Amino acid sequence: MKNSQINFEELYSIISTKIASQDEKSYTNKLAKGEIARLVQKIGEEGVEVTIAGLLHDKNNSQQSRQNLINEVCDLYYHSLVLLAKNQINLSEIFEEFKKRNNH
Repeated sequence: MKNSQINFEELYSIISTKIASQDEKSYTNKLAKGEIARLVQKIGEEGVEVTIAGLLHDKNNSQQSRQNLINEVCDLYYHSLVLLAKNQINLSEIFEEFKKRNNH
């Protein structure tokens, strides 16, 4: 069975390709080429939505609230990756920072 999951490196690559494209219909391209304020606003909104979804799932613990939490985290990760790709910050730099923080 083929693995249907996508990892961060693959998603980052897709996002980078869309940013480099001239496709004006691409949401990713529009988001990255637009004003930075809109992109960081989306990240803030998604952070709040993750927080709310997390609280609701803790309270309700239903399949629907679980799926909503998953969806909101996906949105937060996506918009964060767009910000990184827009600024040409590679995931290796992020993972290296995680490594530093966990090697006391």
